[in-house]
Amino acid sequence: VQYKVTESYEWTVPALIDFGENAGPNAKRVVNTTSDANGTITPSTGDNGTAPKVSVTKNVIKDGKSLKITLEPGTGLTAFTVKNEQNVELTYKVTLTKTKIGNVDATSDKEITTTDKQILEVKAGTNTAEAQLKFELSTTDESSEKAGTYKGTVQFTADATADATT
Repeated sequence: VQYKVTESYEWTVPALIDFGENAGPNAKRVVNTTSDANGTITPSTGDNGTAPKVSVTKNVIKDGKSLKITLEPGTGLTAFTVKNEQNVELTYKVTLTKTKIGNVDATSDKEITTTDKQILEVKAGTNTAEAQLKFELSTTDESSEKAGTYKGTVQFTADATADATT
């Protein structure tokens, strides 16, 4: 008698975080990842931007292991930043605000950094999870903004080989 279960997982991340435009100096723009995977991306006009949350929709991994999802600045970056065509740089921060692992909800106020970057840990035997994040951009503290299209990248990573923490 034989039975086999193939190891696999499925997950989604937001494709775009849109801080909007023309906030002015000394302003903040916030995008919350609260919508479903196919949800609408809404550019921020203050603290109301939206984007899809990080979601795990399938988690079939080995017993004693966890699917760990992390978030960090894009390759080669040491901070969350966006730059325009002239390399003018603005920083933003990312905060983990809520998780749901299986049927268990938890709130959080954990700032994601290059040393504290885990946003989800989904242990074997739990099939679904989601993480809601808050992206907060601070505009220039100078008297006027500098024109351009500011772009940046982040890197989400999933690892299903990690030992589960207790």
